[in-house]
Amino acid sequence: MRTLKFRAWDKEKKIMVYLEKPLAIAFDGNVVFDSGNGFVETTKKYIPLQFTGLTDRNGKEIYEGDIVRCFMNGEEHSLNVIKWADYGYTMTDFEDESGERVLWFCEVEVIGNIWKNPDLINKK
Repeated sequence: MRTLKFRAWDKEKKIMVYLEKPLAIAFDGNVVFDSGNGFVETTKKYIPLQFTGLTDRNGKEIYEGDIVRCFMNGEEHSLNVIKWADYGYTMTDFEDESGERVLWFCEVEVIGNIWKNPDLINKK
């Protein structure tokens, strides 16, 4: 069974935080979590991101929103963004959005994420 883990982009502080135990993620975007002091907090200040259950070629955990280098036959092929689709996690080549690849299509290396490193995907 896959471990369910989450991290979240804090829209106010502009930092990535790791939510130890989110209690719920509502359809309206609210994240409900144990604030650590015996209280439950509900907020929309986070963008929740789920762990894919996979690691990159260096052992780093892969989350939604990560930017990854895709390698095929040992050579760099493309930069991609990890996202959820109806059938599972996919990689979208942001330079050629003609299609999505399933995450295990190639060997990957996490090089950033779409919030901390938007410059990586805005080089058009």
